[in-house]
Amino acid sequence: AEYMGSNDILRTIPLPSDDEKFAREIASITRSDLVFACSDFEKFLLRKFYNAPHVELLSFFYTQTDQVYKRTTNFSTREHFVWLGNFQHAPNVDSLKILCDEIWPLVKKELPKAELHIYGANFGEEFSKIDQKDPSIRPMGLMKDLKSLSRYRA
Repeated sequence: AEYMGSNDILRTIPLPSDDEKFAREIASITRSDLVFACSDFEKFLLRKFYNAPHVELLSFFYTQTDQVYKRTTNFSTREHFVWLGNFQHAPNVDSLKILCDEIWPLVKKELPKAELHIYGANFGEEFSKIDQKDPSIRPMGLMKDLKSLSRYRA
């Protein structure tokens, strides 16, 4: 895809050489087996500008209302909550700790039958047996395909 005004926008995009942390992030992205982009423009940038070879769109933003209705499952038939991330990325681990320790107890008060299904690579000891602490939090391992996401409510 090409974007109107791409050249103007691309002149404002930072280069990995401008920032060490940014350079490491781009290096991680280009080495990854698969990267999810939140928008088609982000996908375009990662593929075309940063040469990331394996970028797919996983967006909750819709440009046309009819896209919302193309889901294979109806919202009323979906259940539970899902978390997806790699455990070797410290911010992912931090966010999951906060979710499990602070947010999930509040959700459980309102929705006692709800479960939180945790997917990701490189499960650490801390999360691989979390269901022993709270049976409603279930470590699921790797997600085999993205179609699995459509069975969850959130």
